[in-house]
Amino acid sequence: YRSRDELTLRVGPYRRNIVLPYALWDLEIADARFEQSALNIQFTKDAKP
Repeated sequence: YRSRDELTLRVGPYRRNIVLPYALWDLEIADARFEQSALNIQFTKDAKP
């Protein structure tokens, strides 16, 4: 789930809220995946229709 300034991550029974920097507030999430024990999230300027 994502609000304007916060990203909520859920893995199994665990949930974490991450406050996003101001520069990411208006960007959309393009992709998210685990790679080598790290979560990589890519943001894009493209707006949803």
